[in-house]
Amino acid sequence: MQLPQAVLDIIQALERAGFEGYAVGGCVRDNLMGRPPHDWDICTNAQPAAIQACMAPCPMLTNGIKHGTVGVIIQGQVYEITTYRVDGAYRDHRHPAGVCYVDALQPDLARRDFTINAMAYHPMYGLVDPFGGRQDIALKRIRAVGDAMERFEEDGLRILRGIRLASELGFSIEENTRLAMGQKKHLLACLARERIWAELSRWLMGTAAAQTLAGFPDILNQILPGIAGGPEWDELVHAIGRAPARLAVRLALLICRRPGRAGEWLDTLRPSRALRSQVLQIAGHIGQCPKAPADALYLIARTGEQTARDIAAANIALGIPGAQPFLSLIETLLAGQPCYRIDQLAVDGGDLMRLGIPRGPQIGRVLALLLDGVIRGEWSNNREALLAQAQKLMPA
Repeated sequence: MQLPQAVLDIIQALERAGFEGYAVGGCVRDNLMGRPPHDWDICTNAQPAAIQACMAPCPMLTNGIKHGTVGVIIQGQVYEITTYRVDGAYRDHRHPAGVCYVDALQPDLARRDFTINAMAYHPMYGLVDPFGGRQDIALKRIRAVGDAMERFEEDGLRILRGIRLASELGFSIEENTRLAMGQKKHLLACLARERIWAELSRWLMGTAAAQTLAGFPDILNQILPGIAGGPEWDELVHAIGRAPARLAVRLALLICRRPGRAGEWLDTLRPSRALRSQVLQIAGHIGQCPKAPADALYLIARTGEQTARDIAAANIALGIPGAQPFLSLIETLLAGQPCYRIDQLAVDGGDLMRLGIPRGPQIGRVLALLLDGVIRGEWSNNREALLAQAQKLMPA
């Protein structure tokens, strides 16, 4: 396993001071799988004050220090160094009341969620894998560390995290872990909406999104009551799997069956306003695949270019007749750089005022009529043609 030079430097700095240091968690998992890690975490028996002393004069982030974590900034990247610890009692099925530092690595690994995240690596001593994480990677499965019921009782978010990992990695979920997820799903009610959204959005974007959605309708219904199941559920799940990996498209497909509840579900998840609007636009156009160029341009004008493409993609995923020609029509129209917004017209309000049209609402009405004619192909978008039409539209 190859560790970045910055990680090697951190481990060496800790060891020079008489401490241990290991790369740990998701970065080890990803490295073993041949995936580039998004970040690198290091664990150590050094306590936070000693970590700071070892890593001086590097810039540091100390907002996680009460949990034993010091962020060290090296060449613009943050590396989190955390003291070996065990968690105290969990007060709300989410957060431990406190942490207790320990001197050994294995108790720290034992408190982690899944075996594939409970591995550590040292450049000299190699892989530390007390719970069989490497074997679970080979078997492509998610398995809780120790007693799955206890792991989820401690932190209900682990239920969603496990399913999200299965979706992202294309793994199955080990049977005892799966059963415990179902038995502890009520703990999802303890989670903040922001945490639910963070996990669900990544779940939907996974390569195995369809398989995991099909496998865990009870978990989905726990966080979004009534969204999963029913006669059309299997078809919808397959459509999500066929859809491009765009969050707006997949989320729109998830909520599109029940327009009356779509807003309620989105309010529960709290995506950004822009994403919420886009999702509702896509969901609201399921089954609509304009054939006429003017109708397609009107849709592009209402929704924007990317959302129009996403509407076509959602309809294609659902197998709606005419969806693929609709997407081809969009691409053909956009390749010609069409005019579908007032600000794309070859004339503006100043031009119309110079013709004698008074400042005020009449300017807007004439511009809207000019745009409508351009979209319908009744006249071209050039200055002379538009000024001639504007004169005909001037009030008597």
